[in-house]
Amino acid sequence: MKAWTLGEFGPHQEVLQWQEIPAPEPSPGQVRIRVGATGINFPDLLCIEGKYQVKPPLPFTPGMEAMGVVETVGSDCRLLKVGDRVIGSATVGAFAEVMLLDESSSYRIPDAMTDEDAGGFLVTHQTSYFALVHRAQLQPEEVLLVHGGAGGVGTTAIQLGKILGATAIAALAAVGAKWMLGSNVPRHEGMVAGLLGDSMPWLVQPALAASTAFIFGVVYLAVTSRLGVGAPLRQLLGRRPNSPDSL
Repeated sequence: MKAWTLGEFGPHQEVLQWQEIPAPEPSPGQVRIRVGATGINFPDLLCIEGKYQVKPPLPFTPGMEAMGVVETVGSDCRLLKVGDRVIGSATVGAFAEVMLLDESSSYRIPDAMTDEDAGGFLVTHQTSYFALVHRAQLQPEEVLLVHGGAGGVGTTAIQLGKILGATAIAALAAVGAKWMLGSNVPRHEGMVAGLLGDSMPWLVQPALAASTAFIFGVVYLAVTSRLGVGAPLRQLLGRRPNSPDSL
């Protein structure tokens, strides 16, 4: 099979090689899938550079999640069978033509879901769900301000926040705003706010402001004051004294 592999840690554009390697055989409780689509997440880049909390032994094939069709099942598998269309995640192995998954962390895909949507679904939605439901315990009518709202975790946090009944506000850097809003992005060097067609508030921030927790807090207070709410701030930032809660 063909796979992206690396023999040393470093920048992905320098260390990744598209190579022929032996196809792995599933152990008990594992399935092997023929990969149809895979997500690329920030932890994948950290893993390739040797900066992730888990350092796989070299050489290895990176990639944490993928979708595909089961082509081989190991012993002790009871739920999945050959031909099932599934998504799953593992620490490594997704950037290849085939991938091993534990049956316990693999899930059948609804027929209506495309390969592309399924391939990048699991990691970002799990991250956002854990952050909003388990960590933040987000409640209906609270305000959710999502920093980096154009990214994978950002877009899924917006979706889940609205499903949970919160008012979702997306904070976007200029590049992300252009991708999400197209020609609707205001030509403004500072920080501006507006409304999307579905009445979701959004913010466009210059790059330096987007990296500053203090500016982020100021924007939260300004926007929520105009909306007439004062719900806790919930975001992947450090906790600041005497400030709204953050994740």
